[in-house]
Amino acid sequence: MKINRNTLMANIGLEKESLRVDGNGRLAQTPHPFPGDSHLDVDFSTNQMEFITGIHSSPSEVYGAMVKLHRKARTLLRNRETGPEYLWPFSNPPYIESDRENPPMQFTGENAWKTEYRNHLRERYGTRLMLYSGIHFNFSFTEEFWKDAFPGLSPEALAVKKDAAYLNLSAWATRYAWLMVYLFAASPVLDPSFFAAGDPNRENIQKYASPRCSEIGYWNTFEPVLDYSDLESYVNSILRYTKEGMLMYPAELYYPVRLKPAGAYDMEALRKEGVNHIEIRIIDENPYSEIGICREDIQFLHILMVYLMYQEPTPFPESEQKQALRDMKQAAVYDDNECLSNGRSIRRNAECALHGMEGFFRKGAFTEVERRYIREALDFQWKKFEPGMRRAERVLRDFGERYMEKGVELARASIL
Repeated sequence: MKINRNTLMANIGLEKESLRVDGNGRLAQTPHPFPGDSHLDVDFSTNQMEFITGIHSSPSEVYGAMVKLHRKARTLLRNRETGPEYLWPFSNPPYIESDRENPPMQFTGENAWKTEYRNHLRERYGTRLMLYSGIHFNFSFTEEFWKDAFPGLSPEALAVKKDAAYLNLSAWATRYAWLMVYLFAASPVLDPSFFAAGDPNRENIQKYASPRCSEIGYWNTFEPVLDYSDLESYVNSILRYTKEGMLMYPAELYYPVRLKPAGAYDMEALRKEGVNHIEIRIIDENPYSEIGICREDIQFLHILMVYLMYQEPTPFPESEQKQALRDMKQAAVYDDNECLSNGRSIRRNAECALHGMEGFFRKGAFTEVERRYIREALDFQWKKFEPGMRRAERVLRDFGERYMEKGVELARASIL
């Protein structure tokens, strides 16, 4: 597959989880304020909101859409009759007094299964892991891109090529999950109340730059292995875990990357209709951005997907899959001098990865406007390697002391 004039055309969407808190930074105990709004939804608990943009053709557009959703929510929350509420600005939760503060959302009627599923998650994983919040990046290439990449094919043959290309992209994105965790980690501060008394992690809570992406994050009780040989095998490898009772639903597979159909995350739809987009699920909330992510970071995720799409299809055996997930969790530690499985430091691996991307885009036939776009995205990441500019370092420096007090101040600050 060759780079074509539509390579940088894209469809991009964002999902963002945020905890609602009161003026003291405690988890809100009020009903979900946006019932029926598909763009301002609810996650595990009534106090965890989920912002969902539509699909847009550029990082600037999707960023603007999230800003609008964020400002709509902030305005309503500040004027609630029960008292003002705010959006907690971190991926890590605030102080937790007890699990009763985070009860599963209750649904009735045809949606009652959602409550049953949440109760299952509570029993299997506990409620505190549910309080981790993050950002999901949804991405697909345009139809124009696919027609240029595979000209002259029938719709059926083109669909097979697309599915195979997305499977390859998913495998490479999983291999590079460690890089995304390293560049986007922004949660080195975790309130001790997150851990039960006697938990050894309570004494070493600043070990991680991103707890939610680390070994203490929200993961399954087993190491999943997927079959990337073709879409049918991929779907069956996920359904196998549900048939064996290891998962209640496919959505319970907590994997850094998902291939998704259009609409709901349904395996039969994925099997029959093919891949619609890829979802990256390991982005920490950036407290220095109004919406938790910068436009330039969205740009970088965009060009990373392009870079990975053009990587040579390579088998992704069980041993490599498990090592990729372990490297991802290792990249979540705060000390970036620690090593990944290849024996090089996390930081050095990240530098090499960015150099590799630069070499790829340097050789491609891109316009001057596209090259400026690419350069801006890469330069924004390179700044994170300057002394004290890694995002996790900044957060620890600015919020490492008086986490709750400063978190409330930031949540209450007006950006409108």
